[in-house]
Amino acid sequence: MYIFLSHLVVSVKAPFSSLSSMTGSRYRCSQLTGSSRHAEALSREFKKYTGTTIHELLLDVRINYATELLKYSDKTVNEITFACGMNHVSHFIRQFQKRTGLTPLAYRQQWR
Repeated sequence: MYIFLSHLVVSVKAPFSSLSSMTGSRYRCSQLTGSSRHAEALSREFKKYTGTTIHELLLDVRINYATELLKYSDKTVNEITFACGMNHVSHFIRQFQKRTGLTPLAYRQQWR
């Protein structure tokens, strides 16, 4: 099971490894398994072996990608939100601040 979960982590992170391939990437656990019932079981097993949920992993990967865009691009926070696969700017800002301790604009200003 651990090997399967390791491959799952790699496949979830793969679209985020290249800045140009990230646009519009959206993942749902049920898309990975084919059904919501199996998604619940997968999510439980994933957390058991990794200590984090698939959802938290996705958020962390998206926020890490956003930090790169904030550092190296002139995209607006709105554009970065959607480029990271998130639908709501306010949710993105809250999650970004929760994980980094700064708002996206403060992060950009600190970096530049």
